[in-house]
Amino acid sequence: MTKRQAQRSPATVRYTRCALAATGALLAVLMLGAVALPALAQDNGSAAGMRAFAIAPGLLTVTLNRFASAAGINLSYDAAQLDGLRSEGLHGSYAVPEGFRVLLAGTGLEAVPVDGGGYAVRRAAVQSERAPATLPEVRVIGKHDSEPPLLAGGQVTQGVRLGLLGNTDNMDAPVNAVGYSAGFIENQQARTVGDVLANDASVRYVSQPGGILDAFSIRGFPVGNGNFGEIAFDGIYGVASNYRVATSYIERVELIKGPTAVLTGMAPSGSVGGGIKGDIAPGSASNAGEVFAPYKSRQYEVGARFGQGGMRATVSAFQISKPAGELAGPVFAVNGEQRSRGLEFGLYGEPAGNVRLLASAALLDATITRDADAGTVARSVIGAPSLQVNLGAEWDAAWLPGLTLSGTLAYTGRQYVDQANTQSLPAWTRVDLGARYRITMAGKDTTLRLYLRNVFDRRYWAAVDSYGGLAIGEPRTLMMSATVGF
Repeated sequence: MTKRQAQRSPATVRYTRCALAATGALLAVLMLGAVALPALAQDNGSAAGMRAFAIAPGLLTVTLNRFASAAGINLSYDAAQLDGLRSEGLHGSYAVPEGFRVLLAGTGLEAVPVDGGGYAVRRAAVQSERAPATLPEVRVIGKHDSEPPLLAGGQVTQGVRLGLLGNTDNMDAPVNAVGYSAGFIENQQARTVGDVLANDASVRYVSQPGGILDAFSIRGFPVGNGNFGEIAFDGIYGVASNYRVATSYIERVELIKGPTAVLTGMAPSGSVGGGIKGDIAPGSASNAGEVFAPYKSRQYEVGARFGQGGMRATVSAFQISKPAGELAGPVFAVNGEQRSRGLEFGLYGEPAGNVRLLASAALLDATITRDADAGTVARSVIGAPSLQVNLGAEWDAAWLPGLTLSGTLAYTGRQYVDQANTQSLPAWTRVDLGARYRITMAGKDTTLRLYLRNVFDRRYWAAVDSYGGLAIGEPRTLMMSATVGF
């Protein structure tokens, strides 16, 4: 820069002016040199230090040019030597020499410093004599979540375990699912898994109170209507009881709605798990023993979820179709089909510090779309009400610390008893109330619980199972318990 300034001095000026100009130029050179030397030292120090690079794989010439530009250094090379060669790119923090080693790895080339600054690429002298490249330290930190965390209020979990997808947050899950916590199960004094699932409007318990079997209907399809073992224990079928699954050895209960065969495998009898299931003609059919080709259930579902603070809201629209085998005269054939269409709404969480909500509603249109008897086509499915609602709430009483009051309202619409839809069960409404009181007795944390089901002692028919059996609603029942921590 100073040389170009000297060359611009006029050649025709007098000697005295030339001398003054030369003196001024000399002072300018000394001053600029004093400024330029620290700047040059700073550049060299920066080049020798660690820098972060993000250079994508590609042609070697392209990656080298990007590296030199990012590092702020001069680079020279013979283009013929680099022709056709590629580099894996560079990601991370590197010093300039280490960066060149990574970019040129496997090419037989190396970058060496040159006089005057910068680097030149040349053939490596002896490959075995090259020092190995030392990459920067990389730390990987992970943890194993044994179970999904609780949503605010502690009644439900923030996620569920979805088979091959593992623990999945409900906001990210590809299916409509809800997990009930151990605390909620204990506070409600639920005796079986069926008691817990009855808190969701898409599910109705179709077993007799105090019976030997847990059977229910989900989205209009029967589940557990027989000792088929359709409740998976920790995601595995055949481990839990085939009849009633007690909550005494259950940490939490997770409800996954719709076909789940792709996530957890097919349920023993198919149910709404979908997947592939083969039927065999029964002994009473003229084609007894005939094995039919596998059939499939299909589901279409779209939904939305919203989370704000300690609350979550969900909405889903779905359609599920499932083939069915039946006797058509003396011949057993797979010529029937049930289709369920519906809308589901859910609201969970803690809108205020002392109030918790657990509410859901389901609109369902479950019909027979194909049948050997044309008279039953377009009829409603047995035991599939068009409307179900569950409204639950808890309130921590401010006037008595440790006291929590709870209430649940359950509504189920009319259900048909026969395929011709000539007989039906009337709609019913049930109210449950509960209370728990946390105190310290003899230095031990103690929780006293009281739960009253069917407060008004309404007598009603609760549901119809897939075999046409009617389930009586549970009469007024008072349950009390105490939990003492040791």
